[in-house]
Amino acid sequence: MDTLFHLLFPAIVFIIAGVDRKKALMLAPVALIPDLDIFFSAHRLYLHSILPLLAIVAPLFLLSWKKRKYLPATALTAGYLFSHLMLDFFAGYLAFFWPITNMGYGLMISLAASQHSIVPTIQFAVHLKRELIPFPNIITDAALISPASTMLLFMLLVLLIIQTRALNFKK
Repeated sequence: MDTLFHLLFPAIVFIIAGVDRKKALMLAPVALIPDLDIFFSAHRLYLHSILPLLAIVAPLFLLSWKKRKYLPATALTAGYLFSHLMLDFFAGYLAFFWPITNMGYGLMISLAASQHSIVPTIQFAVHLKRELIPFPNIITDAALISPASTMLLFMLLVLLIIQTRALNFKK
């Protein structure tokens, strides 16, 4: 999954879900934190695991529990962090249980239409993938933007315009 997609997809979901758009956009860069493991030659290993992310999120929740006004921002931060894992789970392999193991898991979902007969048939398949994630695993083809991200950027702009017009209409 490319960088912009990780940034935009959860932001759009949170805005549609009713999160204040300024807060959603301000915290959106948090979704990129798991990709910082690229700098340690271990992409999808260190920070693409549940345990290190829980080590980040748990203290935040404990601190914000005392000052309840920070609880929504903490929940949004956790949502951004774990959205990264969810998106990468569908786009490759993740070492969910690192440092216990560096076995990577991923989910491949496919929908194919066959036109080999008069009546086209549709085949739906779900497959759990497993692969050992090597260390070091230096990536050479990291993408910052893809056509899907460009579409999401356009959708976000349309959503923000619609919300702005709706707010102005209410006034």
